[in-house]
Amino acid sequence: MEVTNPDDALVLGVMRTVRAKEPTASLVTLDVAGLSEQATVSSIDRVLKNVNLSVPPQLSDTEYVERRGVLHISRIVPDYLIDQAEKSNTYDAEAVLKPLHE
Repeated sequence: MEVTNPDDALVLGVMRTVRAKEPTASLVTLDVAGLSEQATVSSIDRVLKNVNLSVPPQLSDTEYVERRGVLHISRIVPDYLIDQAEKSNTYDAEAVLKPLHE
């Protein structure tokens, strides 16, 4: 993806941090290129419709990018089972003591 203003990407990092600290938070970002007002409005509409679906925050997409009228997510095909497994490993995992040089 082309980035027109890298300073604006700071918000994405902050949102990722907040989502990592509070996994049940429903926080969504949409990065628009701003080349077409119609494409921007359409992308906002599509993201809001997706956010309003009855899907738990842990299973819904949280980062969207619009470029040239096409809305992108950060993966090719959504895989909710893999996402859930990764999140349970990350958030519900218990600490295990292991030798340093294993």
